[in-house]
Amino acid sequence: MKSRLPLIVVLLAGLVALAGCPASSATSATMATVAAPSPTSSPTATPTVVPTRPPTATPTSSPTPSPTPTVTPTPRPAHLTIGYSVEGRPIDAYRFGSGRYQVALVGDIHGGPEANTHDLLLELQAYFEAHPEDVPPTVTLWLIPVANPDGLALERRFNARGVDLNRNADTDLDGCAGNDWQSDTFTSDGKHDGAGGAYPFSEPETRALRDFLRRAHVVVSYHSYAGAVFAGGCGTHGPTLRLAQILAQATGYDLPAEGWTAYPTTGGLADYLTDLSVAAAEIELTDRKHTEFERNLRGVLAVLTDVEDIVTARLPDAGGQAHCLGLDGEAWTASYYGSGTFPHPLSPVVMDGTLYFVDGGQLKALIPGVAQSPRTIAPPAGKVDGTPIQELLDLAALPDGSALILLDRDGEVYRYAPGTDRWTQEDWTALARTGGYYLTAVAADRRAIYFLDTNSGRIWRYVPDEEARAIVEIPRSRGIDLAADGRNLYVLWREMVNERPAIVQFDATTGEQGWIVKKGLDYPTALWLDPRPGGPLYVLDSNDRRVLALARDTGDVLDEYLVLDREVTLRGGWPLDDRLLFVAPNALYLYPAVEGTPGFTLPDSAVNTFDPADLEYLRGFISPIAGIVLPERENSLPGAPRHYRHGDHQGFDLSAWPDGTQVTISTEVRAVRDGVVIRADWDYENPSKSQMDEWLAKCRQLGYTPEEILDHLRGRQVWLDHGNGIVTRYAHLSAIAEGVEAGQEVQQGQVIGYVGNSGTPESLYNPDAEIHLHFEIRIGEHYLGQYLSPVETRRWLNRVIRW
Repeated sequence: MKSRLPLIVVLLAGLVALAGCPASSATSATMATVAAPSPTSSPTATPTVVPTRPPTATPTSSPTPSPTPTVTPTPRPAHLTIGYSVEGRPIDAYRFGSGRYQVALVGDIHGGPEANTHDLLLELQAYFEAHPEDVPPTVTLWLIPVANPDGLALERRFNARGVDLNRNADTDLDGCAGNDWQSDTFTSDGKHDGAGGAYPFSEPETRALRDFLRRAHVVVSYHSYAGAVFAGGCGTHGPTLRLAQILAQATGYDLPAEGWTAYPTTGGLADYLTDLSVAAAEIELTDRKHTEFERNLRGVLAVLTDVEDIVTARLPDAGGQAHCLGLDGEAWTASYYGSGTFPHPLSPVVMDGTLYFVDGGQLKALIPGVAQSPRTIAPPAGKVDGTPIQELLDLAALPDGSALILLDRDGEVYRYAPGTDRWTQEDWTALARTGGYYLTAVAADRRAIYFLDTNSGRIWRYVPDEEARAIVEIPRSRGIDLAADGRNLYVLWREMVNERPAIVQFDATTGEQGWIVKKGLDYPTALWLDPRPGGPLYVLDSNDRRVLALARDTGDVLDEYLVLDREVTLRGGWPLDDRLLFVAPNALYLYPAVEGTPGFTLPDSAVNTFDPADLEYLRGFISPIAGIVLPERENSLPGAPRHYRHGDHQGFDLSAWPDGTQVTISTEVRAVRDGVVIRADWDYENPSKSQMDEWLAKCRQLGYTPEEILDHLRGRQVWLDHGNGIVTRYAHLSAIAEGVEAGQEVQQGQVIGYVGNSGTPESLYNPDAEIHLHFEIRIGEHYLGQYLSPVETRRWLNRVIRW
């Protein structure tokens, strides 16, 4: 049955067509490689009711015919086993065609009670075996006849572990209220305790679907029985709404304006896919006996015929012109630098033809279009005026091209002049006459440098030879990024409970607020400005697969750049004369493509660096303290500075429940997942005051925190090994739970210790102060959050931990 909030769609006859980004021929693709025109000039609880949102207009597109691809891509196998069920039954996918658009049909996620959806997929499979010509050359069609083979064999809705597979997806970050994953679920039979699984994607079946369908452009799943079409998400994704409209028109099923209202639904697969910018919808058959083959065949053929119309659809009021981006042909020129070369570039800027960015905590530079790996730029011995650079976080270019301004994780500000290769340090505390700051973003114009301080919720304006002053107050910890043009300051901030993300314009001198844009933003992560007079403001959004160009004087959308290749995510961009440069992990893309200038591919890097893809191993953690959620304050999260010891914070601190109740030394600390104890500090003794003073003096002398001192400052600890290189650390404990010893296996939720303040300076002067749990997640040699931006760190912590 249905898997989400009410659909916000009204199927209206005679809607005015609005074009998305028309696609043209591409030179190759087993995934999407879509050509495009040149750019234009310019805390959760199980819900008791399902909220109903007001209807919105259905997106439409003016279909643009696309010529047959001139090069036939190498097809994937006609049959794949994409995974196995709990009891070892295969989950099979069958391919028809080899075009660039990936369309998937999924049957029988609810096992025996909805076996007619399995029968329908088998009938569709037989049809396309007999009529392969009905799959357009632009499409690869995949059929997955049964997503829940154990449920089909056992004649039950749930899988062999009793999990409803359509309630087991990670929908916590899709922007829809009320559909977040829950362990307890509902059907027409009432509540089912634990049927959502232990955590999102806890089941092998849903993991197989997740990993396979993330490459799709369009997904239709079949259920029974409501006789209707339902779109994924919460009505803000144009392709998904267009898919639902086309299916309803072709099949004759209803498209209810109120969406699904029979009972609460959580953790739905279609909602999850829509959050990944996949067009996803469900068809509910009329009963649980018949397949209604003819009408559903009409629906499939309509989707195949109109796939470009679906994939490129936009909301009617989206504004501006859309451009579809692929990898080859007319779309863009791609240059690949090999896996591990720069897996997570941050804050790219171009000065004098050289691209600079931060990756792996270091400043790197390369010349776009030149087949050479980037060079790392660092001062001698890694120190500036005696202070060691620890991990760079952000950078900005001065408009005159004379220097870059760089922020370090530990709160230091550096200036690098490419012309002289000279590094200097700015004493931020002296500039702003303040402490306790957390500078997370920097911008510059011809008059001043601006710093975003998420700890205080301020934006500081610094003019050389003057004291920095706070000119803008924003909600604390909401800021993401900055841009400045001499007259205006543009601030990107993240969404909070019941509030959307926003881009806000301020006067760069007075701090007076101008326009604010919230509509159309999904999950923005970066902001940059065309440095040329009147050039647009750019924002990276939608799981890093969409870039919006906004008019800097009004905030209106001028252009929308949609990445249709499912293998590509972006990290930022920069305007280059008549083209745009997009920066992605280990790759650069020039749009439009440079005619006659092919891209290149360099070999993989041998450098052992942290790749954000490693975060996929982190699933199913629970909060280490029952009922506590992730702190809103950025200073409590990984990567924040710790000025008292000249270092960065490698975990996050938990000190209070959502109602404000403080933890105490009797508060229990739980194992976040099954694991093996590899450290338990039963013999720990708190340091003396003189020892603490000696450690902190050593940190001041060195300008960083040596590992052996950092380990002392964590106090009494327990470490758990969870396999795959994942270790969790529980620090500042007041005591360890009885029986917790090195080598012991512990279960998720088992009490392993008690909150405290051991190892902290406060523990020596006020035993009742700074009572909290410091908790770290380690992946190999790195902590979760290392080399990520603060907003990305927060998103990953929300994904991997069930709060």
